[in-house]
Amino acid sequence: MTRSSVTLLVPGLAEPPRDVGDFPATPALDRLFARARATPDPETGFERALVQGFFETAQAPWAALSSWGDTGAPPRGAVLRVEPLHLQAGTHHHVHFDQARLDLDAQESAAIVNRLNAFLEAEGMTLKAPSPGRWYLHLPAAPAMTTQPLHHGLTPGTSLWMPTGPDAAEFKRLVTELQMLLHDHPVNVARERLGQLPVNSLWLWGEGTLPPDGRAPFDLIVGAEAIGRGLAQASGAAWYANGSTLGQSIPILPQRVLWVVDALLRPALWNEPEDWVRALVRFERDLATLTRTCFHHANITLRPLAGHAYHARPGSFWRSWRRARPFIRRLGPSQP
Repeated sequence: MTRSSVTLLVPGLAEPPRDVGDFPATPALDRLFARARATPDPETGFERALVQGFFETAQAPWAALSSWGDTGAPPRGAVLRVEPLHLQAGTHHHVHFDQARLDLDAQESAAIVNRLNAFLEAEGMTLKAPSPGRWYLHLPAAPAMTTQPLHHGLTPGTSLWMPTGPDAAEFKRLVTELQMLLHDHPVNVARERLGQLPVNSLWLWGEGTLPPDGRAPFDLIVGAEAIGRGLAQASGAAWYANGSTLGQSIPILPQRVLWVVDALLRPALWNEPEDWVRALVRFERDLATLTRTCFHHANITLRPLAGHAYHARPGSFWRSWRRARPFIRRLGPSQP
């Protein structure tokens, strides 16, 4: 019988915010790290790690996958993912606030997109908003430029959206034009009157088109919002929205599972210790359920994207002589 495997992709686990204080008890995590074998894992970028093994191309079509996940159908042609933002410019850096802080509703999103489309039609482009905080710019041709995922811009101290490549200047001009249209939009006027952050900027990213054939390294994908669902649809895998019932209602056996736990990433980037600890407690609870259910039958790999991956086989959990200690101590550059 083919043994099941569960790959846990957990960005932000190895970068706790400052001032976390005392860590909560994490016996399941501590035990996994104590029993696991560490191997080098050079990939540290979340989006790149997420799509590893699915495509042969070096540039993964993140926006196309996300659009597929949000709409249920693969986009035709080139597409960029567009994140509505509130930008605050400081003396030495910029701070971006995304949908998690904006909390745009569907009506606000539609009203903004309608105005922007009146301008974009002349450019041969169309903006669609299947989700209030995730928009998609459909293009007449794939742009010759390289962009950065939104997480790059959410890191405090980073500069404004800066693509590179032959078409970068044209798209920077486009974003500037769109920012002018956002300035006095009625939705923003109403939001400011209510003390809410207005949408005054956009982050475009995820260039690339879907290749004709992809790989299927997993049978089941859990989490990773729209991109995870798009990966599942592109590869023929099943998809579940989150891992809160992993090992119970989600069928693990016998399957190859990718479980994406990205709730720690944002508070790690934003230095939000309370949110990070809450996400850690949820992950510890779900991991305890997973290991209770599957440790006799499944290989488990944990990837915190911090230089090493950690592999535990069913027999590993009987290594009682390997003393458990707080997992964070095992995440340094020198691994056992």
